[in-house]
Amino acid sequence: MPVSIVEGSDTDCVAVRGSLSDVQPTAWAPSHGPYALRNLHGRTRLDLNTAERRLIACYSDGHREPNRKWEFVPYGDGHAIRCCYQEDGQALYLSVEGPPAKWARIVASSQPVGWHIEHAYPNETESSYFQPISKFVISLGNSGSSEDGTHVELDIWSPVYRCYMWECLPV
Repeated sequence: MPVSIVEGSDTDCVAVRGSLSDVQPTAWAPSHGPYALRNLHGRTRLDLNTAERRLIACYSDGHREPNRKWEFVPYGDGHAIRCCYQEDGQALYLSVEGPPAKWARIVASSQPVGWHIEHAYPNETESSYFQPISKFVISLGNSGSSEDGTHVELDIWSPVYRCYMWECLPV
């Protein structure tokens, strides 16, 4: 699969076949990527640990490195969530450690996983929660802790908690 790097002031991202730029905008997301994914409760951003290349956590600082930029790629009935950081041309996607279960860790994997992405509120066009193709949602760990390095996990969706909701911020 050919890999190219798209260079720009704040939009550096490795582009592989099926990137968001190849897809028409949908009701769930703005028309341009990549995005920083910020949790609405903890106000922290999703981050891929580049040394481990597997661990996913959230941090409060707003650095704009590729390991904090994410793309949505059509996959199955939903979308795969792909990190813009790539080493040796290998794409990494948000996935689940082990079988889907309450509190299963969200990790990076070379195997894409399909997620349903829906608006949490009709009036907040950029506020969305990510629901895998099951009853689970991606949640900020420790009940939505704002502490740097907080892990990300699956949990059962509830309309009460904002730790299940994420903003797609164009970067």
